[in-house]
Amino acid sequence: MLLTDFYKKSTPGVIISLVFLQFIYIVICFFKSDLLDAPTLLTLGNVLLVFLFFSFVLLLVNFIIEKNELTIHTAYGVLLFVIFTGFFFRFLNINEFSWAHLFVLFGARHIYSLRTLKNIKLKLLDSSFFVGIAFLIYPPTILYLLLIYVGYFVFIRIYDKNLFIPLIGFIIPVFLSYTYYYVFDNVSDFKGLIEINLGFNSNFFSQYYFVIPIIFLVLMILFSFINILLNESYFERQGKRNIKVVVAHLIISIIVIGVNLNDIAYSIQFILLPSAVLIGNYLFLIKKNWLKESLLWLIFMMSIVIVFL
Repeated sequence: MLLTDFYKKSTPGVIISLVFLQFIYIVICFFKSDLLDAPTLLTLGNVLLVFLFFSFVLLLVNFIIEKNELTIHTAYGVLLFVIFTGFFFRFLNINEFSWAHLFVLFGARHIYSLRTLKNIKLKLLDSSFFVGIAFLIYPPTILYLLLIYVGYFVFIRIYDKNLFIPLIGFIIPVFLSYTYYYVFDNVSDFKGLIEINLGFNSNFFSQYYFVIPIIFLVLMILFSFINILLNESYFERQGKRNIKVVVAHLIISIIVIGVNLNDIAYSIQFILLPSAVLIGNYLFLIKKNWLKESLLWLIFMMSIVIVFL
């Protein structure tokens, strides 16, 4: 069966296949790591936890894309998200970046749903609350507050007192965290918690298995963005608004990654959702099925090639 046909729509079968594909990436990560030298119940349990965590992320991403129609009538977005995760399978782990990314996704879920014009105040509060939690885990994610305002101005287009709600939602978890540290006389630890570390680690850029997928992904993003701009008329008004917010999401994510290049291999996951959506929409624009199929296979085979680098 052709990839373009099978992933034409998000169905339970499609999601199961993607969970299985992600499981394969995680197993490969296990076999490529030093854990294989001394496999124990502890390391096998860690693999299971990583699988469950990223499966939940996958389901959340699918919900965000499907519920808000970020890719038009296809499951290409969630498919590409999983494949792009496979690009960087060596860095699949549960760490501060994974948790921060998860809470950013929770926030993004409410930001994109502003398009419905329902429960606006609650969505602004919830999205900023989750960004506040992400900030406590990984401080550069404070920049996603900008995405909330972008979503508000693109979807709502009203300048009113609601603009203060994201600030309130963001402050709540930060204030509660500060209060906790203050009560236990650990304010210095709180300051260290929200400290943004700047730096650059050139080691990652000397590794083929990191540089090649980065270059490939950047080229695909640029090519997709240019083609979407040239074919903007193919999208309905709501689709155009979605694309604007997705592009803002991508730009903010790039800045978040660029703030601390020491950990770029782990923070790269912040760009995976907007990149997958953008490239997924470009695939939708391609009218020739053989070309669309070839591109999907090229992207998938790239993830396979990276395994052997």
